[in-house]
Amino acid sequence: MKPKHYAILGGGFVGGLVVGILAGRAREKNRVRELVAAYADRFGAPVTWSLAFADRESHFNPEARGDFDWPHRECRAGAGCYAHDVLENPIYAENPYRDERDIWISYGVFQLLSPYQLAHAIEARLLPPDASPEELLDLDVNLTLGVQNVLALYRETDGDFIEARLRAAGCHDCGRYEIIVEHAIETAARWSIDTSGSVHAA
Repeated sequence: MKPKHYAILGGGFVGGLVVGILAGRAREKNRVRELVAAYADRFGAPVTWSLAFADRESHFNPEARGDFDWPHRECRAGAGCYAHDVLENPIYAENPYRDERDIWISYGVFQLLSPYQLAHAIEARLLPPDASPEELLDLDVNLTLGVQNVLALYRETDGDFIEARLRAAGCHDCGRYEIIVEHAIETAARWSIDTSGSVHAA
């Protein structure tokens, strides 16, 4: 009987541990959601749009990393690349991390693409000139830049959410156009954002 009892106790412990971990993740997600809304309000960005962008980009995960292929993309006209946007960018001339190719990816809640967003952070004095791209994981920096990006896209597109998502992805005639539009429509529906007036609406 003892082995059976031990198995039951062990299963209960593991189950409780899993529930605790999931509950902790849910609390963290809710905390980040509240922060995104607060930062959006602080900088005058549309709150619902900011929440929708953060949801689409990372599901409110402050530790998210992505675009791992970006540092290895070929340089092409009209498309960014590591050699041009990092090695040839004067703002990174003295940056000690400029030669660490694999860390020039996207970071945080808003998945900030570091070759561009780290430069913005340095220019805005949110981070020092010798900052690592990984410092874009700093929640204050990430949310500050993220909601300001959303505000700029909102204004540039006259409130066209689908167009804003395409611009954020740098894609209009790229091979991912249809999937980005589909994801934008799904995200807009989840956050009750009207896309009926979009130039990309079916």
